[in-house]
Amino acid sequence: MLFKKKRSLIILLFLLLIRFINSHLTTSRYQIKDPQIPLSFNHFKIVNVSDLHNKSFGIHNKHLIQTIEKLKPDIIVVTGDLINAYKPNRKHALAFIKQASRIAPLYFISGNHEARLPNYEDFIEDLTHCGAIVLNNKQITLRKNQDAINLIGLTDPIFYLAENPYSILAYKLDHLLTNIESTTYTVLLSHRPELMPIYSKQAINLVLSGHAHGGQFRLPFIGGIFAPNQGFFPKYSAGIYTEANTTMIVSRGLGPSSFPFRFNNKPDLVEIILNNK
Repeated sequence: MLFKKKRSLIILLFLLLIRFINSHLTTSRYQIKDPQIPLSFNHFKIVNVSDLHNKSFGIHNKHLIQTIEKLKPDIIVVTGDLINAYKPNRKHALAFIKQASRIAPLYFISGNHEARLPNYEDFIEDLTHCGAIVLNNKQITLRKNQDAINLIGLTDPIFYLAENPYSILAYKLDHLLTNIESTTYTVLLSHRPELMPIYSKQAINLVLSGHAHGGQFRLPFIGGIFAPNQGFFPKYSAGIYTEANTTMIVSRGLGPSSFPFRFNNKPDLVEIILNNK
């Protein structure tokens, strides 16, 4: 009996140690070089906050806010799952948006966890009041001097109650692209990395995504083990991918998924710097 108690205690301490080690906030930095990026947007910096799931880094997310502030982004994007639908804390999520939107313009798209929220429309309205620019199935033009780039946002396909929600998402993206110049550099915010074939078919320049949680457990030479909607050994779990003329950057996410433990997979704040050469 004493041996079993000691063994249980050792296992518990080991799991707690893993959780502590893999809770330390990190920043992944990516340099995107593309001659299509206008000269005025050279060194333009984007910070991607993905899959926060109501997690707090310090009291009132002080550490996360300070880290974003030090990066001095031109814009901040939140690519879904700001909230944890299983234990939603709207007040906590809105407090983060209010603080972060004071640093730089903040653009938000909904993920699958937002889709599960009761009174979802009220939450979106509250986000707007707190300073977020909600880009669910919308397109805007960012301008500097005489130059411009497109910023497009897609809502998560779980919102579409249909047999093939991915086809609806593809249709929404196609519709948004008809309103813009094909020669203008385009950044897409979309929660789902597994839809890269849809993005690359439309020749989107840059996609910012999340959802995969880095594959939860990351092993050397193998990468992520499991990701939602991709299953075991996901193709798009973390980092940078290029297909045809499209580059996609997938955040490992900041907060926990329904399974609370990560291995070799620290919370991931993503910094992207645009360069025209």
